Amino acid sequence: MRTVLVVDDDAATRELLDLELRGSGYSTMFARDARGAIGIARAERPDLILLDVMLPGHDGFTVLEELQESPWDDAIPVIVFTGGDADASRARATELGAVGFLAKPFETDELLGAIDGALGALEAA
Repeated sequence: MRTVLVVDDDAATRELLDLELRGSGYSTMFARDARGAIGIARAERPDLILLDVMLPGHDGFTVLEELQESPWDDAIPVIVFTGGDADASRARATELGAVGFLAKPFETDELLGAIDGALGALEAA
C-alpha cells in the first residue's frame, strides 16, 4: 500500500484528504507545519507528499527547498496545493522540483489523477 504524507495546517482539509485517500487505497500520515513535514518525510519516507503552500511558521516552499538538499529526500514526489495565488505558486513549486500542482478547491478525480500520475512516473523511471 502506498503512503501519502499530507501537510496542511487546516484540520478539516486533513480529514477530508484522509477520507479520500484511504477510500482510494492509500495509507496516510499527517503534518501541520513545515518542520513536522520535513521530520516525518525523513523518518518515514512516504511514497508521495501532498504539500500546502500556506503553513504556520515556514511555508511549503521551505519544505521543498529542504527536501531538495538531500538526494534521498528529493526522490519523494511532491504535489503542491494552495488556495492562494495559483500562478505564482505553480511557478515557484515547479522551480523547486514539485511534480504536480493543484489549486484549491480541487476535485477528487483531479487529486487522484495527479497522485497516480506522479507515482506512475516514479515507477516508470
